[in-house]
Amino acid sequence: MKKDPQYIFLKSIFGISSVLILGITLYLRAGLNKDEIQKITGRIAYLEKTYGSYPLAREMGKCRYIKLDNYADVFEIFIGKDRGDFTPDLEKMDSLRAGDEITIYFDNQVGPQDNNINAAVRFIDKGNEVVFIRGTWMKAIAGAVLGIAMIALMLVCILKVKGKLV
Repeated sequence: MKKDPQYIFLKSIFGISSVLILGITLYLRAGLNKDEIQKITGRIAYLEKTYGSYPLAREMGKCRYIKLDNYADVFEIFIGKDRGDFTPDLEKMDSLRAGDEITIYFDNQVGPQDNNINAAVRFIDKGNEVVFIRGTWMKAIAGAVLGIAMIALMLVCILKVKGKLV
C-alpha cells in the first residue's frame, strides 16, 4: 500500500514568505526617524528606576521609568550596560530630573504593555539636547530573521528541484 505524498512545498513557501514579510516589516520599522513616529512633550512627573512591580528582577537597575504630566502611560527605557544587553546608542538618562521638560519619541504602532507601560521609546530630547537614542538591536534581529528565511527558502527550492519535495 503506497502512502499519499505530503504536499509541503507550497506550505513551506507560504510559511517562509510570511517570515520574510515579518522580517522586512521589522527592519523598516527599526529604521524610523523622529519625523515618522509619535512624539509627546511634557514635564517629568515621575522618574525612577522602578515602577510598581517593574522591572523584572533580572533587569533591576537596567531600566528607567518616566511619566509625563500630560500623558497617561509610563515609559520604560532600557539602558542595560551589562555584556550581552541591547544597549542604547546614546544614554544620558541620569541627567534628567523631575520637572524637566522633555520630548519623547515613541513607536505608536506598538501599544503599551501591562499596566500602561510603554517600552517603545526611540528617542528622548531635552530642549535641543538628545538624551536617549535606542540602540540598533532591532535591525540586527530583523537582519537575522531575513537571513534565516532566505536560507530556508533556498533550501526548500533546492529540495524541490532535486525531487525531494512535492
